[in-house]
Amino acid sequence: MEMQTRKADVNDAKVMAQIHAESWKVAYRGFVPDSYLDELSADRWNSIFAESLRQQTMSARLLVDGEKPIGCAFYGRSRDELYSDYGEIVSLYLLPNYIGKGYGRILIKAVQQELQDEGFPKYFLWVLEENKQARKFYEKCGFSCNEEKHYIEVGGKTLCTVRYIY
Repeated sequence: MEMQTRKADVNDAKVMAQIHAESWKVAYRGFVPDSYLDELSADRWNSIFAESLRQQTMSARLLVDGEKPIGCAFYGRSRDELYSDYGEIVSLYLLPNYIGKGYGRILIKAVQQELQDEGFPKYFLWVLEENKQARKFYEKCGFSCNEEKHYIEVGGKTLCTVRYIY
């Protein structure tokens, strides 16, 4: 089967939330507390995705293997006032069995093209500072870390994210 991407809509919110949850449980093990990951439900982001897609404040793409969604990305106009003329990739995740096989490049290239088509030749994303695998991936895709940091709390633990710019 050939991997393809397609624009996601509000009906895809549930599967996108499931992909996020499954990916988090593997990708963030060792960074995010196990207790948080173990209790993470598949519908954690469902309403956020559905509402954003319904109101068209963000866009999303699905990566599909035939008919099976295996990855997704959530993106749009920057939410950061300091980068108001940039696009932002809010999230990009694959189901765990598809990580490290080149499928992420298919998805990110589609998102990059769409951001450029929407008038955002510059865009950014945030990556957990400790997540060396993800940082290496984004660097291979042409992103550069600008060393800006943002701290978030997840499961009672403070995590540092770094901004990557394209």
